[in-house]
Amino acid sequence: MPLYRVILPAALVCLIWGVMGLTPVWAEEQSAPESEPEPVLPLSAEAPQPAPFVLHPPYAAATPLPLRGHAMYYNPGVMARVLSYRLQRGQVQLCAECVGYAALLRAGDLNRRIWLQWEDGTVDGPFLVVDAADVRHIPALLARNWAVDLDYRSAQRRGMNRPLPVTVHAHPPAPPADASVVLPAVESGQQGWALICSAVELPC
Repeated sequence: MPLYRVILPAALVCLIWGVMGLTPVWAEEQSAPESEPEPVLPLSAEAPQPAPFVLHPPYAAATPLPLRGHAMYYNPGVMARVLSYRLQRGQVQLCAECVGYAALLRAGDLNRRIWLQWEDGTVDGPFLVVDAADVRHIPALLARNWAVDLDYRSAQRRGMNRPLPVTVHAHPPAPPADASVVLPAVESGQQGWALICSAVELPC
């Protein structure tokens, strides 16, 4: 068979493919990328969402005690304003025998009396719970092992300048065998302190 009969049809086919803008199969195989393209996720696929934070017991319930964690304190005057607000709303009642004020985790803790047992075994109390943590701040507080906030005056009395380990009790704990329990005496001046504090917003 003459050679022109083979070359001529092949050249004619290539010319037609070029005019039509088509690429021969052998050219596609040569120009294909070596690595496969990344798969495209369907539009309905979404990144997994973290599980919502759930508090047990719920925010409206009382915090189970005893509770071990860190004690912190409010800035001067803040607890007095909180106390005044709670009294106006009827959420707490004044406590003449209480030695100070505190904040716990839940709204269900308002108006509770609590006692604090420090690392050296001494016990302070009772404290009147007049505030609760903001729900939005609870995960961060739990992550920091927070247990209770005190009023500034009580923190000064304890010599606090940083978070301190403490155990929060619902009742005065039994004294340990090797330590004394100190329940601060309620003086007549302290009985009026709660009333004055809420009225004129003294630093608490």
